[in-house]
Amino acid sequence: EQVQAEQLQQWMLQTSKVTTDKQKACSELEHLRTAVDQLHAALSKADAEAAQTHQQQRAKIEALTAQLAECNARTVALEQEVGQSEARQKEMKRMHEQGTEELLRQLSSTRASYEAEAQRLQAQVQDLVAQREALQGE
Repeated sequence: EQVQAEQLQQWMLQTSKVTTDKQKACSELEHLRTAVDQLHAALSKADAEAAQTHQQQRAKIEALTAQLAECNARTVALEQEVGQSEARQKEMKRMHEQGTEELLRQLSSTRASYEAEAQRLQAQVQDLVAQREALQGE
């Protein structure tokens, strides 16, 4: 009986130790589960924040891309306007030069015609003077 009592006591000690170890393991497991849940929550939050940040950056990139396209379009339009303005300026300069040349031709022609008229009138005056002198001499 004493052997059985010792064995029973030994068995109870072992059972108590196993139960205590099991309780410790369950407690540690619960702590680990809590830690895992907290990590999972933190990762989910970080994931959501990263997704939001990515979405915000994507929106900024799209907005900047749209602004760049608008600036490029304005640049092209301004370059076209500058080209047209330069072409108009060249055309106006050419027309001005042509007009100046035409005016010089007309001026030269008018001058030649006035000089011819002046010579004709001078010859007429000389003729009239000669006629007057001839009439006075008679």
